[in-house]
Amino acid sequence: MPIFMDRRKISDLKVAIAIAQLHLNYLKLQDKFNCKVLNHWFDEKREIAFSLISAPNEKYLIDLHQQAESDLPLNITELDSSSVDVFLNQLELDEILQNNKYPLIKTPVSQTVMVIGVLLSLTKTDDIIRVRECLKEFKKTTLDIIDQFEGIVVKQTSDYFIVSFNSATKGLKCAFKVQKRFDAYQKKNEMQRMSLKIGFNAVTPAIEKEEHIESLINLTRRLAFISQQKIIITTEIETLYKNENWNDFKDKNRLKCLSPDDIRFLSTLMEYTEKNWNNPNLHVEDFEKHLGFSKSQIYRKMIAIVGKSPNAFIKQYRLLRAINFFRQKQGNISEGAFDCGFSSPSYFTKCFQKEFGIKPSDYIEITKTF
Repeated sequence: MPIFMDRRKISDLKVAIAIAQLHLNYLKLQDKFNCKVLNHWFDEKREIAFSLISAPNEKYLIDLHQQAESDLPLNITELDSSSVDVFLNQLELDEILQNNKYPLIKTPVSQTVMVIGVLLSLTKTDDIIRVRECLKEFKKTTLDIIDQFEGIVVKQTSDYFIVSFNSATKGLKCAFKVQKRFDAYQKKNEMQRMSLKIGFNAVTPAIEKEEHIESLINLTRRLAFISQQKIIITTEIETLYKNENWNDFKDKNRLKCLSPDDIRFLSTLMEYTEKNWNNPNLHVEDFEKHLGFSKSQIYRKMIAIVGKSPNAFIKQYRLLRAINFFRQKQGNISEGAFDCGFSSPSYFTKCFQKEFGIKPSDYIEITKTF
């Protein structure tokens, strides 16, 4: 069933008592409305109360709330599965559902979320079996490292992991170790065709509707997307880590911290790109109009934050989407070119080969075995 989060600002003791009573009423009435209260906690630091509730749909939860006879307004957001796993973290959702366990947590609700991705490039002369085994081995090693630092893998695909940690220190130590292990592989010439991408963000349930948990996790994906040789973190991670033991670390040169202004620029840039990337008429001038910066300002900001010029960024984004297009076996090269915003299949092939060192036709043939 879908999972919903109910968030409430605790302005005084009276409100806190009312919220606690509402939670008890939910527990008494949940079976009648086919709902389950999965978790309930107070974040004393931020003065917010949260409840996680599963329900067939939003109407069932509204009916439960009305039956509970509360004067408190309902303030709910439907969560995706990744968001639920992040905030339950080490609590087993299946166990909660099966045994009706409702743990009450009285701690600041702040989880750190990391995206670890691997971008694979190939050439026609590569030993595909060796590359595949090397990738498999590195993924296994990464999972072992994540486990060492008590990380919880909340989602895994062929390209990336989404991992939750209960502290910034554990997360960054894990990221450093994964990065160092990756560097060691590359030095042995075993992973020259792979690049590591890591983004790390603090995910806290927000009060404002526009700051949904899903968007914060999506931001972490974007941080990983733009990362090159360094781990991209937010100021929230930097603050959490400094509060724990920042001065004890010797690997700060492996990090790149984006300021709130950088994050706003990146979010606006990525949102616009994600909506318009397959439009063949998308140009740098469109970024200028949408982002509200001059051509020279956008160029400087993108070089500083993304590490690429606007034209190079658009081109790479489209080519990466083309990789996904071919992996899903959605069509031929011409269809892939036009679907990904290129006006000419021949120009697409030229750009693809320059970016990945292989023609699209050879890439399609090679990845049939993956």
